[in-house]
Amino acid sequence: MINHVPQTNRVKLRWINDGADGSLAVDENNKEIPFKIQRVYLITRLNNPLAVRGKRAHKSLEEVLVCLNGPFELLLDDGTHKTNLFMNDPSQGTYMGPRLWHVMR
Repeated sequence: MINHVPQTNRVKLRWINDGADGSLAVDENNKEIPFKIQRVYLITRLNNPLAVRGKRAHKSLEEVLVCLNGPFELLLDDGTHKTNLFMNDPSQGTYMGPRLWHVMR
């Protein structure tokens, strides 16, 4: 649970530093990611610094959000509890369970 918002948690990804050959993050079903992965979405080339993404909740979908490059703010709201997270570490994800309103800025 993150800042008392049920249906959320931090996900620590396996991160391997390969020196001059870069870094590798490893995410597997039911290991780092606590559910079966069905889809992967990437948001790229976001040139508008005022862009707002998300603005929704899903009835039954579980998600893990990871910031691969550049920071963003993640607002989570379950109708009773709210929190803002600063996402900027590609080795950390945020698990979001069903019925959790989320906005990315």
